[in-house]
Amino acid sequence: MATVRTGNLDLKDYLILLTLKQQPRLSNAKIAERVGVAPETVRLRVRALKERKILRPDRRINDPLLGERTQTEIEAAYLPSRLGLVRHHVLFSEIDTRDKLNALKQLCDVHPHTHYRVVAFGRCAALYTQFDLPPRGESTIKKLYDEVEARGLCAKYMLVDSRYVSGGEADLERWDIKRSDWDITYGRKSAIGTRLSRVEALWADFIEDCPGNMPEDEKGVASEPFDALDLQLLRELTINSKVNYKELSQVYGKDPTTISRRVDRIREKFAPLDVLYYDRSVFDLTYPQIIAGRFRPNDELNARTFHWFLQSGRMPFETKGVTNGSDFILFTMTPPSFAPELSEFFWEHTEHVEIFQLQLDSSYTYFFYHENWFPEAGWRVDEEYMVNGPLSEIE
Repeated sequence: MATVRTGNLDLKDYLILLTLKQQPRLSNAKIAERVGVAPETVRLRVRALKERKILRPDRRINDPLLGERTQTEIEAAYLPSRLGLVRHHVLFSEIDTRDKLNALKQLCDVHPHTHYRVVAFGRCAALYTQFDLPPRGESTIKKLYDEVEARGLCAKYMLVDSRYVSGGEADLERWDIKRSDWDITYGRKSAIGTRLSRVEALWADFIEDCPGNMPEDEKGVASEPFDALDLQLLRELTINSKVNYKELSQVYGKDPTTISRRVDRIREKFAPLDVLYYDRSVFDLTYPQIIAGRFRPNDELNARTFHWFLQSGRMPFETKGVTNGSDFILFTMTPPSFAPELSEFFWEHTEHVEIFQLQLDSSYTYFFYHENWFPEAGWRVDEEYMVNGPLSEIE
């Protein structure tokens, strides 16, 4: 019997990877039960996946705040709203020189509130960034964005906060391992000989049953109290979600049981998600895009339907969209054959559309920066800290 393969994976590799994608911290024994192999087989195959760089290999890093740490294939992802923070999605665009682009990247590197950055290319270069900050700091950090534009580092910027967060990770269960392809098919237009794009077909199927309620507003205050140790441990989890309780107990002067309980609480209250780092090219997910624009007043595609369309999972690819009600920014990771259809869909249904291809080699997710918070004063948001200090680093 021939071995079923999907790209560089055989069937057992695929099932192990699928299980890890769904539950990244699942033990080898539990994975073995689901896949139908021995735990030792799982251990050896996971090790081989790391050696082949299908899973991110373990490595030692020197964190500037915590010192030497191990990174694995898993990092925790926190929800900013659970910490009383809002996430600003900012697209600095029409950057016309390499020096200006480098200056903006450096600004992100030194800014204490940066969560993520990636270089993008459309008509000109752009930099897509995310900043996490408390609501009382929003007016202050907007001075930073305005100053970046005033200095000519970019011709314009677009700001969308995280009022609605939509979409999710790629659904690897919808990858056809026999054909090494996704299970999306074409629809049909009424005219003979023409074909409805896959996105339009999915949209037509979705819009008839779209929920009538608006998405939940994710802005708010922290749902639970936290202290300095909680935030330090949160940084540990964003470096490596597979923490060693005994090692951390020695670092923080607490017994392993206390550390374990703290970490469990942090996961439950603030960082309920784990991100698995794997080679997306195995599943033909090689075309990263950002699509940004504004909803048309009378189109079926608006803030409500945008959110629920992405939430519906009809597109099995990684999609993460935000909107403030009128403007939107959408990050997608799709096969190259699907990307033009997605671009066409938003070009047809929205206005002022800009489409960028992302340079993922330039992307960087920053570890949680716990030193923004002080026990007595809370989150630091003064102008010197958020605007003047970071700008002085790039002058």
